[in-house]
Amino acid sequence: MNKIQLIDVNGNNISSTRCYEEHIPTITDLRKWILNAGLRIKYEYGSYNRTPINKETTKAIIWAVKE
Repeated sequence: MNKIQLIDVNGNNISSTRCYEEHIPTITDLRKWILNAGLRIKYEYGSYNRTPINKETTKAIIWAVKE
Protein backbone atom coordinates (compact mmCIF):
# COMPACT_ATOMS: atom_id res chain seq x y z
CA MET A 1 0.00 0.00 0.00
CA ASN A 2 1.19 3.48 -0.80
CA LYS A 3 0.08 6.56 1.08
CA ILE A 4 -0.07 10.00 -0.49
CA GLN A 5 -0.36 12.97 1.82
CA LEU A 6 -0.78 16.55 0.64
CA ILE A 7 -1.46 19.84 2.37
CA ASP A 8 -3.34 22.37 0.26
CA VAL A 9 -2.87 26.15 0.30
CA ASN A 10 -5.46 26.48 3.08
CA GLY A 11 -3.62 24.00 5.31
CA ASN A 12 -6.12 21.18 4.76
CA ASN A 13 -4.63 17.70 4.97
CA ILE A 14 -5.52 15.46 2.03
CA SER A 15 -4.42 11.85 2.18
CA SER A 16 -5.11 8.70 0.22
CA THR A 17 -3.95 5.13 0.59
CA ARG A 18 -3.88 3.05 -2.57
CA CYS A 19 -2.26 -0.03 -3.91
CA TYR A 20 -0.41 0.71 -7.12
CA GLU A 21 2.83 0.04 -8.90
CA GLU A 22 5.17 2.90 -9.62
CA HIS A 23 6.12 3.26 -13.24
CA ILE A 24 8.42 5.76 -14.88
CA PRO A 25 6.65 6.70 -18.11
CA THR A 26 8.56 6.66 -21.38
CA ILE A 27 8.52 9.60 -23.75
CA THR A 28 6.21 7.49 -25.94
CA ASP A 29 3.79 7.14 -22.99
CA LEU A 30 3.85 10.91 -22.40
CA ARG A 31 3.23 11.69 -26.05
CA LYS A 32 0.29 9.26 -26.17
CA TRP A 33 -1.28 10.73 -23.02
CA ILE A 34 -0.93 14.26 -24.34
CA LEU A 35 -2.42 13.40 -27.74
CA ASN A 36 -5.24 11.36 -26.16
CA ALA A 37 -6.09 14.43 -24.06
CA GLY A 38 -6.74 16.35 -27.29
CA LEU A 39 -3.57 18.41 -27.15
CA ARG A 40 -0.93 18.98 -29.82
CA ILE A 41 2.75 18.92 -28.92
CA LYS A 42 4.32 22.17 -30.02
CA TYR A 43 7.82 21.76 -28.55
CA GLU A 44 9.66 19.10 -26.61
CA TYR A 45 13.08 19.35 -25.03
CA GLY A 46 15.41 17.17 -22.99
CA SER A 47 16.57 20.04 -20.75
CA TYR A 48 15.87 23.63 -19.83
CA ASN A 49 18.56 24.55 -22.37
CA ARG A 50 16.25 23.24 -25.13
CA THR A 51 18.44 20.29 -26.03
CA PRO A 52 16.72 17.47 -27.93
CA ILE A 53 15.30 14.46 -26.09
CA ASN A 54 17.59 11.46 -26.45
CA LYS A 55 18.40 8.17 -24.66
CA GLU A 56 20.45 9.99 -22.00
CA THR A 57 17.72 12.53 -21.22
CA THR A 58 16.69 12.51 -17.56
CA LYS A 59 13.77 14.93 -17.94
CA ALA A 60 11.35 16.01 -20.61
CA ILE A 61 9.96 19.48 -21.05
CA ILE A 62 6.88 19.31 -23.26
CA TRP A 63 4.88 22.30 -24.44
CA ALA A 64 1.46 21.21 -25.64
CA VAL A 65 -1.43 23.33 -26.86
CA LYS A 66 -5.15 22.71 -27.04
CA GLU A 67 -6.44 22.38 -30.56
